[in-house]
Amino acid sequence: DRTPVTIAPARCNLLLAGPSGSGKSVYAAGILERLAEQGYQYCVIDPEGDYPDLPGAVVLGNAEREPTPDEVMTALENPRTNVVINLAGLAVGRRIGAFNEIAVRLKGLRTTCGRPHWILAAEAHRLFPANGSESAAAPPTLDSSMLYVSVHPDAISRAALESVGAVVAIGAQPSSTIRPYCAALQIEC
Repeated sequence: DRTPVTIAPARCNLLLAGPSGSGKSVYAAGILERLAEQGYQYCVIDPEGDYPDLPGAVVLGNAEREPTPDEVMTALENPRTNVVINLAGLAVGRRIGAFNEIAVRLKGLRTTCGRPHWILAAEAHRLFPANGSESAAAPPTLDSSMLYVSVHPDAISRAALESVGAVVAIGAQPSSTIRPYCAALQIEC
């Protein structure tokens, strides 16, 4: 009915889910663009290189080179710098370990100065796996102002799913996206 839908600019976790090719990345980029226009700093954790050209963001890493935690922290020192951490240069089996190392540093930065204001976890089912099979240790909780993006919401850890305050289902069959989310949390749809 064209009624605007808004989310809180802070202290809210959002799950953006839908099938491949449904527009999740485009929708997420729109959210990030609006946050940046309002002066909020964001950081994208991008395991597969899906966010190579967000306007005004510094991309660290690429398919040939992994980003270092030090360069990520240096870039985030400037509150006006938005960062995309591209992990595609790492072997798939090493991406979650690299993410865990960066996540510890991001959590520390958030504790000391409250930034980055928003963290987008692309392919969240790979970064916060439900069964833990992709990593011996679960990543540290990054608390609030998280934007989880996934094609498989039921493959995201229960702790991450329980932190979600709003779900946006993208695609022609939103109920097909919401049902697995509800099943993973054992709640009624």
